[in-house]
Amino acid sequence: MTTTPTPMAVAVKGEVTNANKNKKKVKKTVIVTPSEIHTALCVLQGVLCYVTGISIAELQSNNPSSSTKLQPLYLKFRPKLVGKITYKVQDKALYKALNNDDDDDDDDRNGSLNEVSIIALIQQALVNVGGSVGVQVYKLSVLQALELYGKDTLDTYGISSDAENVSSLSVSLTYIPNLYFALSSTASDVVEYKALGSIQLDYVGNGDKLATSISLAKKTGVVEFGFKFEAFGSSIDVVMPTDPPTLADVSALLKPSESKLVKNLSVVTANVASDAHNRKSQEESNDEMIVNAFEVKGVIDYNKLVDQFGSKLITDDLLDKFKRVVKMRSGLDEPLHPFLRRNIFFSHRDLHPLLDILEKGGEAYLYTGRGPSSAAMHLGHLIPFRFTAYLQRALNVPCVIQMTDDEKFIFKGEFDHEKNTDNLTHFAGLTIENAKDIVSCGFDVKKTFLFSDLEYIHQMYPNILRIWRSVNYSQISGIFGFVGSDAIGKSAFPAIQAAPSFATSFPTVLNAKCALVKSPTCDEANNKNSHIACLIPCAIDQDPYFRMTRDIAHRLCPRTHPLKGKPSLIHSKFFPPLQGSQGKMSSSDVNSAIFLTDSPEEIAFKIKTQAYSGGQETGKLQRELGANLEIDVPYQWLTFFLDDDALLEEIGKDYSTGSGEYWSTGVVKNKLIEVLTQLVGDHQSKRKNFDGVDGVKRVREYMLERCIL
Repeated sequence: MTTTPTPMAVAVKGEVTNANKNKKKVKKTVIVTPSEIHTALCVLQGVLCYVTGISIAELQSNNPSSSTKLQPLYLKFRPKLVGKITYKVQDKALYKALNNDDDDDDDDRNGSLNEVSIIALIQQALVNVGGSVGVQVYKLSVLQALELYGKDTLDTYGISSDAENVSSLSVSLTYIPNLYFALSSTASDVVEYKALGSIQLDYVGNGDKLATSISLAKKTGVVEFGFKFEAFGSSIDVVMPTDPPTLADVSALLKPSESKLVKNLSVVTANVASDAHNRKSQEESNDEMIVNAFEVKGVIDYNKLVDQFGSKLITDDLLDKFKRVVKMRSGLDEPLHPFLRRNIFFSHRDLHPLLDILEKGGEAYLYTGRGPSSAAMHLGHLIPFRFTAYLQRALNVPCVIQMTDDEKFIFKGEFDHEKNTDNLTHFAGLTIENAKDIVSCGFDVKKTFLFSDLEYIHQMYPNILRIWRSVNYSQISGIFGFVGSDAIGKSAFPAIQAAPSFATSFPTVLNAKCALVKSPTCDEANNKNSHIACLIPCAIDQDPYFRMTRDIAHRLCPRTHPLKGKPSLIHSKFFPPLQGSQGKMSSSDVNSAIFLTDSPEEIAFKIKTQAYSGGQETGKLQRELGANLEIDVPYQWLTFFLDDDALLEEIGKDYSTGSGEYWSTGVVKNKLIEVLTQLVGDHQSKRKNFDGVDGVKRVREYMLERCIL
């Protein structure tokens, strides 16, 4: 009793038979539903059950294949794998949670249901399913199924275990781990499945039932979920286990669970509800600004932050000086990077004296890094790397990139007591995956050294020791807030992030002599390289690490160092999350970010349904008052990624006054979708050069310890 639609018979033009010329014999052909569509239907059912809390068996009971018809839109939109299907959910608690209207009108309607919120939750659940979803299919005898799953389960699926010929009967089992389970008679039509990479819902809102929509049927108390979807295949084969799942594997799918919609409706509504609700929440919010190495929240006052941290704002005079040095060092005579022109990199420490060094023909190197916490990086992660790659070209200097896989294990590592193992190798693997994205930003392999702490720490260890000896526990806990119950590695790690600020941590890479470390390729006569200055581009929440570093730098460098050993810094503002301009984008909240792995459809969906708008509630008000650009996320994101200054100015003028081509939120969002689709697509194309075994070898070229001066 699965809900997979049976193949549909479609009439075609036939021939007139000799037997009866007054009747036309119509030939019939069978439309074969693509295997990916069959897989998508299983996934949609599983996700719907997860979100609503009903069991997979109950959903299938409410939607037998005889009543659940797939609209074969793939015939119209070839080669796209598109379909439309509706599932009915009859659950009193869910209906009550979604129906806040006490009107006694019996007509079917959408009521006060926040469709955007719920579709966003379902789409996120689809994203969480992940790529390469495969369906496992097994043929079992009824007796095997009875032994595995019990009589109640077979009865649920209408399979008799009492028939006289039961020993000769068989069933087909369809299974996706933790998501989908169904039993059916093998007399049913054979269905083939192929692995999926993802499923994207087509949602436009405004009650458009031709796309994805949700409606309430008051007469029956049923919630109807209509999904218009596109399935995307996967090139990765999913290996099917030899043995079918056990009852323990599928038991959670056979019984109701807590409804994610009922539980989270108010939370989801608060996060992604109407712009008016979000605007009120954001404008009235008086959350205290918190910015430290581990947390960013509240409305960020960057002028106040500069006062608190003791850094300096980047002035026009400093930008003029920067442009002069760029032309002298690299010959580039062009406008400065948009991140500098638009004050995205806005604050600094000792940038003036570092530019003086470069202007006089001295040397410096860039230092940046990444803590590999997830395989997929997001747009916010691109900002420091795109800018650092620009600085490398513009200033004609080498660059070192630290991958703090050790830090991520210290802060997020887990130990499996049953298997007696931990996940350190997981973070080591993420280093390579993240490195592919980083080097795709345009770094010069001849002038770039990317290193894993796990692999390179021995070269930095003398400097790490000196930093440990120079900072006491009271200082480190005061800066970072560590307490006695924290792992000792947390207190030790800041020194590891500080060490690359000193050229002597790279005796081979920068040819900088370091006592106690003898490099086979280091020129012992070239001691001047230990004086090389360091420039660190980073978000301003990383500043605490380097305030500590600057305080003790004189202990690690000769007195003749031009900056007394202190690294220079240039700070960026935070890239805001989709839901509002407070805080910063985070990998842990997938709804707040556009990931570098997102498809064009996922990008469009997130921008349309998640991006917080500073526009007005109605078109009339927008024409009269215009948008608040300071809190409008689509416009803020365009300031980061739209290169055309004149167009950005035009958009800002139109949108803020409610006039011109870009007067409305929808038009601005569409422009952002266009820009991000191009940006992410270009990045994905460049990253493909580092896929596969040969690609990893190319990444390893950046990680080879050799001199890059």
